[in-house]
Amino acid sequence: MTQTITAVDNTNPTASNPAPINVQCIADVPVPDITVVTDEADNCDATPTVAFVSDANNGGAGCTASPYIVTRTYSVTDDCGNSINVTQTITAVDNTNPTASNPAPINVQCIADVPVPDITVVTDEADNCDATPTVAFVSDANNGGAGCTASPYIVTRTYSVTDDCGNSINVTQTIMAIDNTNPTASDPAPVNIQCIADVPAPDITVVNDEADNCDATPTVAFVSDANNGGAGCTASPYIVTRTYSVTDDCGNSINVTQTITAIDNTNPTASDPAPINVQCIADVPARILRW
Repeated sequence: MTQTITAVDNTNPTASNPAPINVQCIADVPVPDITVVTDEADNCDATPTVAFVSDANNGGAGCTASPYIVTRTYSVTDDCGNSINVTQTITAVDNTNPTASNPAPINVQCIADVPVPDITVVTDEADNCDATPTVAFVSDANNGGAGCTASPYIVTRTYSVTDDCGNSINVTQTIMAIDNTNPTASDPAPVNIQCIADVPAPDITVVNDEADNCDATPTVAFVSDANNGGAGCTASPYIVTRTYSVTDDCGNSINVTQTITAIDNTNPTASDPAPINVQCIADVPARILRW
């Protein structure tokens, strides 16, 4: 008698879905790798075949509010063609902030010299996913200082650095204005006079070219007169050294001097006395010094 034994393998192999993967960037999604299926088995085939089938994604942006999700499918097939699919989920969510350094501080002389915002001062912005994160001006805040040595005017300028997913940081630049430059002016033209009494009163308008790097109208003031004690004669001129100050809004100041010289080199004047007629030589009057 005979017995027929028929072997028909119609049982699918088995395997678990590979562990899900979380990455930051869409570009970080790994290429398919059949070795992620680690427990494939079959009732008859000792080595069922694992193969990549397909990737499907949800079209997300890869951001916290819109994850980019890949559903990756692998097949597991035995020698008889019995097959199952397993899926792996790969999620890309960029939740990492970009990076950048604070721009180098700037020192200027005048409050008016504070430069306008310039995003190019942020030079090392970078991001893990976005090749060109966006730099933008945010705001300026100042301390209300006068812009002088004792009271610097300090601007804290803020820029933002933002990636495609809206992850953002702020960087700050400090701009300090300190006017420590003295104003300028020329010494007034010297004055020559005849008499000590002719020495003019101080007049700040003789300083006519005062200027300053920050203050449009530096202040001219009389400081003092000093004289050499001379007699006001050719051999002993009377010389006044007159000092004026030129001061800007921050108290930076210089002195200029004007020389006033009194030399009396003018002869006195007098008229010839009236003629006298007399009868006799003896009548000629004695010398008369003053009429």
